[in-house]
Amino acid sequence: MPVTNAETDLERNEKFRQAIVASLRCQPDVLMIGDVRDRSAARLAVEAAATGRVVWTSVHCNGALSVPGRLRDLAQIAEGADLADVNGIISQRLVPTLCPNCKVPLRRSGDEALLAWLEGVAPSAVDGAHVANPCGCPECRDGYAGRTVVGEVLEGEDLAAALRAGARSEAARELKARGWLSMFRHAISKVKDGTVSPRDVLERVGDDDGL
Repeated sequence: MPVTNAETDLERNEKFRQAIVASLRCQPDVLMIGDVRDRSAARLAVEAAATGRVVWTSVHCNGALSVPGRLRDLAQIAEGADLADVNGIISQRLVPTLCPNCKVPLRRSGDEALLAWLEGVAPSAVDGAHVANPCGCPECRDGYAGRTVVGEVLEGEDLAAALRAGARSEAARELKARGWLSMFRHAISKVKDGTVSPRDVLERVGDDDGL
């Protein structure tokens, strides 16, 4: 169902709300809302999920742990209110993949600052870590060849733990104790196997996972 564009954010949000309401009248089994960015869309998404429909949507956040709080803020749901109808949260980013033919081992790259950082956050990844060859080769462009996804998933008991903990810092501590794979740790695993550069992890994901 296309949503007619508008000249102002207020008018655009209203047309978007009307489109969601119209789609709900069709009694869909699955509802995909392109984006939730205001109160009316957030409340309609939560209410649709509460009626047994499967709802897919996106929310602008820094990571999976920020989504429950963002949903509460957007939909104006009281802190600690039940979000049991949320079945899963996925957060992901694209990171460039290193060319397998010309990538350079981090230890031989001369980047002592990057090496020191990686030794501090993930010493087990240092031996397998590589960086891009800025000169590239006939098989790539500037040392890169494609992109890969790094992400984090909250579902099942991990999601229940995050919702139960409430505040992001408390959720982070509980998930760390459970051994949850954060986006940062997923990215580091790809550094360890030489797929992505630790420099790109720093730029695209951050310098730690906050856990």
